[in-house]
Amino acid sequence: MEIKITGLERLQKIASQFPEVSEAHINSAILRSLVRIWEKEKQEAPVDTGNLRDRWKLDMKRFQGSLSSQMPYALAIENGSRPHFVAIEKIRPWAEKRGLNPWAIAKTIAKKGTRPNPFFKRTLEGAQEGVDIEFTKALSDIMKELSNIT
Repeated sequence: MEIKITGLERLQKIASQFPEVSEAHINSAILRSLVRIWEKEKQEAPVDTGNLRDRWKLDMKRFQGSLSSQMPYALAIENGSRPHFVAIEKIRPWAEKRGLNPWAIAKTIAKKGTRPNPFFKRTLEGAQEGVDIEFTKALSDIMKELSNIT
């Protein structure tokens, strides 16, 4: 999934002309944006063990960053899943914690799959304004620094 950044073309043009000035500001905006997204994700992700909320990997590189879940089932929760076999031993703790019959849950998943819970889509929609603020600030800081140079 991606998030749209307003004014990105202008930032890219400035970054190509003055990479040493823009790199720190843009990388900082990327990092602050990813932290905002992660904070919003913690509000939107369903809670069970807390792993889906807490197990994320944040990677930063020059002019780019990424946030990825470390839980293999995150996509199945986000998008739902097609009907498939689930071992009763795997879902027993989850089902019993909720007072449900694990065999019935496994049979339902085998017949119907699971419904999507697009928590990350909601996360990105909710974080969009904050990301825009971060990149607007980066652009302003770059322009301010360039005006001091020229």
